[in-house]
Amino acid sequence: MAGEVRRPSMRRGRLLPVVLAGLLASSAAAVPTGATTNPSAILRNALLIRFNPSTPLAIGGESAVSAFLGPALSYYQGLSSANGSSFSSFSSSSSAAARRDLSSGKLDIALSSTPLNAIGTDVPDGQVAQYLQIPVAATAVALSYNISFPSSVTMTASVGGQQLTATTTDTCQALLTKYPLVLTPTTLSGIFSGQISQWSSSAIQASNPQLNFHAYVPVAAPYTSHGTSHPQKNQKQVVNCLRFATTPSISLYGPSTGSGVNSILTDYLSQVDPTDFPSVTDVTPAVVGTALTDSAAIAAAVSSTDGSLGYLPWSDAVAGGVSTARLQTTTKGVASNQALNTASVRRDLAAAATTIAANGGFSVLQGSSRYDVTNAGAGYPLVGLAFAITSRTPSSNVMGIATAKYLAWLSQAAPSGVSASFGQSFATASSASPLPLSIRQYDFSQLLTMSVNGTASLSASN
Repeated sequence: MAGEVRRPSMRRGRLLPVVLAGLLASSAAAVPTGATTNPSAILRNALLIRFNPSTPLAIGGESAVSAFLGPALSYYQGLSSANGSSFSSFSSSSSAAARRDLSSGKLDIALSSTPLNAIGTDVPDGQVAQYLQIPVAATAVALSYNISFPSSVTMTASVGGQQLTATTTDTCQALLTKYPLVLTPTTLSGIFSGQISQWSSSAIQASNPQLNFHAYVPVAAPYTSHGTSHPQKNQKQVVNCLRFATTPSISLYGPSTGSGVNSILTDYLSQVDPTDFPSVTDVTPAVVGTALTDSAAIAAAVSSTDGSLGYLPWSDAVAGGVSTARLQTTTKGVASNQALNTASVRRDLAAAATTIAANGGFSVLQGSSRYDVTNAGAGYPLVGLAFAITSRTPSSNVMGIATAKYLAWLSQAAPSGVSASFGQSFATASSASPLPLSIRQYDFSQLLTMSVNGTASLSASN
């Protein structure tokens, strides 16, 4: 296993035909004839839908972003009666189910942590370019744990042929509360490959020196000399709390196969340990003892199971009140322990945006180095994008306009002078993280390419 963080290129999916170029450089790339490209005017117009589709558009998918999509969609529907009747409520499912339901026609807009055909084959390769695929927010995966310790520890030592013991009141629970668990690339890949199964693993202890404390160890037996009794002599020794976890075995919990949370986790693992994790997959790792479809249930299971470790959407970890591990990263030879918070997720996104720009700009069609944000190297590494996927050529003008307006509103920030909230303002704290400017510009450029019979779906006048 490798412990050093790295970012190989073209790790996942197949290299698809290059059909889009320079989209980041110009927001007007491939714009249908006659479309206006004034971003502010277009976004102002996106607030209200004038004509309803014949049936409400169905939106659903990745449960990891439901805490963001649900409130955002409700707000947009409340802006006007036409907005409200143009969309059905957000339907939460797995990432894989959303892509499948999109291709079968059950969904008009699918939310997925991976683009089409990044894992397996969702549609024939030649059809991928027919779909618009834009990030609408970033999500993070929490590593939540439940470890308890006894109120005291007893050390045993053989001294002069005698087995002696010394008991010490420990401070382990207080230490773990003050200094959260740290997992490294090596320990995390060891846990999910099945090579590490105990909290007392020497590798986990070594990465958690903040959990060291002094315990008494017997060094001399009691004795009597010249009528005077001398008590047993003990000596302080540095030991690690993880040696004494009440439940030593690690019980693993995670989402069921098909979840985008699996793809974000295995994306990271494939970078730090390609031997044991050669590719990105949405299949639950075999070593995970309990896979659950409901992320809230994962948080509840971790909370109620001593010795457990679960991986789940950040928002569900926060809602469930479970402790979240820090993840060690190494950037330019310097190791740091990254806590999962808004600042660390945004650092990862900013670094990813810089790398993507250096690779030619964002594109879901030209390999993962052009769209992947996991493990970018400057913040918390278990970060992924939530993609909104829809047809690039809707079946009707009314349907296309409603879809494009909503996705423009969802993926952008409010232009100057507009008091109404836009979608990115709902991507806050643990529910999701807002997109960097360069990715929002990409989204806007892509939405301008949606058209029906040459008529742009997104403009300042439709």
